[in-house]
Amino acid sequence: IRVLATSDDGSTSTADFVIAVQDVDDTSPEASSVKVRAQSWMPPFLAAVDVDLVGYSITDQEVLSWINLDTLSIQFNEQVNVSESALSLTGLVGNGTASSPIDYIVDFGIFDFDYDIPTMTATWVLDDVFAKVAGSANSVLVSLTGVTDTAGNPLAALTIDEFYVNPGDIDQNGIVDFTDLGLLYPTKIGVAPSAADEVARADIDGNGIVDFTDLGLFYPNRIGVQIPSLGGSLPAFSAENDGSGQEEGSVDDVFGDTDSLEDLLLP
Repeated sequence: IRVLATSDDGSTSTADFVIAVQDVDDTSPEASSVKVRAQSWMPPFLAAVDVDLVGYSITDQEVLSWINLDTLSIQFNEQVNVSESALSLTGLVGNGTASSPIDYIVDFGIFDFDYDIPTMTATWVLDDVFAKVAGSANSVLVSLTGVTDTAGNPLAALTIDEFYVNPGDIDQNGIVDFTDLGLLYPTKIGVAPSAADEVARADIDGNGIVDFTDLGLFYPNRIGVQIPSLGGSLPAFSAENDGSGQEEGSVDDVFGDTDSLEDLLLP
């Protein structure tokens, strides 16, 4: 900017000024994805569910069928300041029934933490798996605090507040039932997952192939287990009604003669 000044005697002078305009960053950073995985997942399985090899991308209140989940990753849309202590994971551990949905509450401990600058992804590895108790299902509450961008703007609210871990719940309806059994056996035995779909959910241990090990991880002990529901909106499971409206009394009603299945899985 050039300024012209005129004195009382009519003489003039000019002066140049430079005004620097600086953009102010007042936009909060956001989490662009939240992913889970197991450290024990085999590379082919991880590649099937995520081309970026980070983990399975979850949505809010999604039901997850894998038994060995122990890692959570959050990718941001810009560089952030984030630490291990920023993440809080609280598990509402249920006993698998509707009559007494919550047994106890557990805070998951963190075993390892890493922030990858190139991908703007923070990863927390737990000191135990989400599905900590056999025969139960967990509601996992997610909280992230103290995260800011380089300008100091706090993180916008996460789009993921809660997810469920119910190993064997392949159709993700909240209850492990004979419908899930039918989704795995016999049609998917020997099938290798190639995408984040029903086949991948049937590979309950994430070893890269759906096999009788996966079947034994939830049948028969987890049949009838449902996710914790504080609101009580889920139907109660019984041998006569699995909550889906289909009357199913036993595995024989679904598959007919199951001698080979029983011989493989039952003592």
